[in-house]
Amino acid sequence: MANINIFGVDERVKELLEKEATSSGISINSLVLRYIYNAVGYCPGQDESHVQDHLAGTWSQSEYDQLMDEIKHFNEVDASLWK
Repeated sequence: MANINIFGVDERVKELLEKEATSSGISINSLVLRYIYNAVGYCPGQDESHVQDHLAGTWSQSEYDQLMDEIKHFNEVDASLWK
């Protein structure tokens, strides 16, 4: 685990963090880690290949077909670029 020091925190912010940590029954460090993890979309212990699953929606078959039709040209190779 890495350590990070944060300098220049406003006194009022520190007080608010202390209040929130106390009301949540956790340390300030745990609270700040929770905020940081949430901000970057990281969940400790979670398989990182699924971190962005919440961004994926469900597509209808017609939406999928439309997307595949619109991106099919990306699979084409321009032979003139490989000479």
